[in-house]
Amino acid sequence: MKFKHWIVASTMSLVVGGLTASAAHAQHYPQRPVTIVVPFAPGGSTDALARIVAEGLSNELGQRVVVANRPGAGGNIGMTAVANARPDGYTLVLVSSSLVINPSLYGSVSYDPVESFAPISYVASAPSIWVANAGIGVESAQEMLERMASGEMPYYGSPGIGTAQHLAGELLAHYADISLEHVPYNGAGPAVAGMVAGDVPSGFSSLPGVQSQIDDGLLTPLAITTLQRSEQLPEVPTFDEIGLEGYEVDHLQGLLAPSDTPEEIVGIIHDALVEFMNSAETSSRIAGLGFVPVVSTPREFAEQIAEQVEKWSEIIGAAGISVQ
Repeated sequence: MKFKHWIVASTMSLVVGGLTASAAHAQHYPQRPVTIVVPFAPGGSTDALARIVAEGLSNELGQRVVVANRPGAGGNIGMTAVANARPDGYTLVLVSSSLVINPSLYGSVSYDPVESFAPISYVASAPSIWVANAGIGVESAQEMLERMASGEMPYYGSPGIGTAQHLAGELLAHYADISLEHVPYNGAGPAVAGMVAGDVPSGFSSLPGVQSQIDDGLLTPLAITTLQRSEQLPEVPTFDEIGLEGYEVDHLQGLLAPSDTPEEIVGIIHDALVEFMNSAETSSRIAGLGFVPVVSTPREFAEQIAEQVEKWSEIIGAAGISVQ
């Protein structure tokens, strides 16, 4: 009996000791530079957002926060690297919607979007926009849907197979119960050029990618993919408003740590993020990239990730989309 009591007491001592050590470690965090991995090449919107986040965290934490680009395989290489990193708060990743899309899009990935990471916070969202070539004379989303449903204009363009804009079109076909033909381009620039030239009657793009073409009257904005209208184009309705209730494609941008990162450290990073995200200057800089600033609790972000993984698994599976 005494031996049993000694085992229980020793086990409790180890647990309490471990918690105390974790708390002590968090008290002194960070003691050296922190790295934010961007799983894409430099120069893109996620990279630009990560550099704003790194600057803000540096100021709030009193320690250098640097950005390291680890591109490849649609973001899978960088995300896998962070999933396998030491869970000490010194390696983070700023993810896009590829986190929740890729597990269904690729044959296999070396991480679990729900289990491999400790969510810190949603950082920003960005709508896509459905636009039509101005020369075809379509003035509204309803009119374009009628032409598509009749088989007159069943084609839509996107920056490529498996992109969020491609999936926005697949989701449109699903919600409107119509058949659409996807025309993939090799990147956002060629896709917009094809829409302007009339090679495809309509297509999906990020809002910043077509803002100037809309302003110049070359493209007609039809609908925004988020549930709220865009501040940049407040007159453009959402898909939900035109009758496709619940339609939403939100380009997730969020900050994650490896799973098993101590909650105390996650909390420190989260609080620092919220502090600088609440400034008007930060909001303005993020909005300038075409994003809507967003913050959440770690739990709220975890729930969003799980919901979006399930959503895109259903859509991608039904459409038979895959990337090898």
